[in-house]
Amino acid sequence: GSSTEEGRAIAVDAAGAAYVMGGTDSADLPIADPVQAAYAGSTDVFVTKISPDGSSFVYSTYLGGSGADFTYSQFGSHGGIAVDGSGDAYVAGDTSSADFPTLGAYRAAGAGSTDAFVAKFVEPEPIITPIPSTSTLGLIALAVVAFVLLVLRPRRAFRPERWRRS
Repeated sequence: GSSTEEGRAIAVDAAGAAYVMGGTDSADLPIADPVQAAYAGSTDVFVTKISPDGSSFVYSTYLGGSGADFTYSQFGSHGGIAVDGSGDAYVAGDTSSADFPTLGAYRAAGAGSTDAFVAKFVEPEPIITPIPSTSTLGLIALAVVAFVLLVLRPRRAFRPERWRRS
């Protein structure tokens, strides 16, 4: 896009497709088969799946509402992306948007000024779930997401220490 994009996490599935998530404040981000076609304001998350040969986007979409939506928390924790064996992508972050988009959500509205979200991207339909970070359930869910993203991360997920020049 014409403004700022920050890639925050990447994962690779068994077929070699790359999944990238990050934040943007660009209204003209290149999109393909989007869940959300337009920039909603402030800062939005972007999620992009790149074909195994790197030649095209399988999908590239905004994810966010009119407030600030992040792939990391301003309180120091991190969101992330993971891909399961079926190629479904799981994205975690936080939002201060009262109008954060949801589909099939456990709780469709946030419960605090900043809430966690977990989104599952299953082609072609995503499930976007905000998890209130101010409740016990929200804290338990954040712990589960952190465990999945940090401990059970797929073996082919990006780890900077493994990317060395030969």
